[in-house]
Amino acid sequence: MTANRRTWFAVVFAVLLTTSMGALGIYAPAAGSSQVDEPRAAGLQAVDLNLTATGPSAVEPGQNVTVNFTLTNGGEAAGDAAAIELVSVPRGWAVVNESSPADVRWSEARMAWVGTESLEPGERVSTSVTFQTTDDSATTEYYVSARASDAANNTADAFTALRVGEPDSDALELETSVGDSAAAGENVTMDVTLTNRGEGDAVAPSIGLVLPRGWEVVDETSPANATFSAANGAWVGTDALAAGESLTVSVVLSSANDSTAGEYFVSVRGSDAENRSVTTAAQIAVTEVEPTEPAATETETETETTEVETETTVAETETTETTETETTETTETTTETTETETEAETTETETETETTEDETDAETTEAETETTETETETEIEARDDSENVSATFYVDDEPAANVTLEVADSPEERAEGLMFRESLPENHGMVFVYEDAAPRSFWMKNTLLPLDMIFIAENGTVLNVEHADPEPNASDEELTRYQSDGPAKYVIELEQGFANRTGVEAGAEVEFDVEGSLEPANETAANGTDKS
Repeated sequence: MTANRRTWFAVVFAVLLTTSMGALGIYAPAAGSSQVDEPRAAGLQAVDLNLTATGPSAVEPGQNVTVNFTLTNGGEAAGDAAAIELVSVPRGWAVVNESSPADVRWSEARMAWVGTESLEPGERVSTSVTFQTTDDSATTEYYVSARASDAANNTADAFTALRVGEPDSDALELETSVGDSAAAGENVTMDVTLTNRGEGDAVAPSIGLVLPRGWEVVDETSPANATFSAANGAWVGTDALAAGESLTVSVVLSSANDSTAGEYFVSVRGSDAENRSVTTAAQIAVTEVEPTEPAATETETETETTEVETETTVAETETTETTETETTETTETTTETTETETEAETTETETETETTEDETDAETTEAETETTETETETEIEARDDSENVSATFYVDDEPAANVTLEVADSPEERAEGLMFRESLPENHGMVFVYEDAAPRSFWMKNTLLPLDMIFIAENGTVLNVEHADPEPNASDEELTRYQSDGPAKYVIELEQGFANRTGVEAGAEVEFDVEGSLEPANETAANGTDKS
């Protein structure tokens, strides 16, 4: 009896001890374990990305401005290699330089720094980017933002405000109303109200916008006493605002379909004829578009139907084979009849029904292969229908050459360029089209042909010609960068020797055979080394 009581007491004590240790976060190692995992401090994440952004408080129009970013892992575990991607950049600002450590690679196509090594706890990475502002930058606050992310979907956002000029009026007041977030490519409606809080009239009141790169005005609404200029992104009132009166306008904005998720800023400026001004900004979070499940194609549906019918045929065949009263010849006849019926019902997939499960699997693979071939043919047809444009080069005002050019006007097309091409027809090449004129930098990554790179200004004047040779064994860091001698809106690539043969050089002119100017189809700006 005493021994039983001792045993019972030991069991109860062990249970109570285990429960208490669990509540305190103290656990015994599992059997065979040689290490005890210490409990995590409450609220501390394995990887905690922190991103900061800094820049000068005042900027002069047309001058270069540098923004610094610092990414820190504030967690207790090493994180995956992270990237810092520029998100909101004022329209018209061009990247002219960047700085980053040796283990971080700059991608001008993505406008991002990509780390190549893991980020240890407490470790930080610092990068910087220099923009050239526009000469006509209005007095307002401009914003540059970025998002850091890693393969585990840890993210961090940061932004900095850069002021051009100083608002000099307490008499004017600005208010904005806009949704907090929108998916990439989705329309956003913003209302802006300019109020005269002074004692006298505000003559010729105006409201101006500075949009992020890649954003567009889709629509606008304004009262009868205000006119909207799409070129300037501004409204000007035709009547003076008396003390206490307001001017309210509404605008529908849209980001690019491939916009990077993150925080975007629309700068707003209000002013009057006396150059009194006031500024504010609207912050909009852009989220990634949720992927949708593709609908089953007709071929896929027919393939599934064939598989079901084939299974039925196999079952019928097996039943026929197990029936002792029927001969082998009868079984074969039944199978052939069933195969004929199945083939008649599924002529589009051309699946031949057999009597074994292994052969049925082979037929399914064949049907899937046909579906893949059909999809591949569709993709090839789409590429065959890609847009081409004709262009004429003029040297000393005389026609020098006519060329046919593939148009690369999206970030994906510009990034691919003429990679892996083994030949080009004579006087055939590619034109890279951008939304804005800006300094451009190209390289020869994965490019097999020697090329003439012709950098062209917005007005069609050739800025410079670079003769680029393939560099098959060079790393990204070792690849030669070929840069424009000034802001370029177009870059034409033709097989090397074209420029020397035709006399095309700086000062020559190019005319594209299109109505108006040659513009990107989706109006998505990308600066720098797109051809990667």
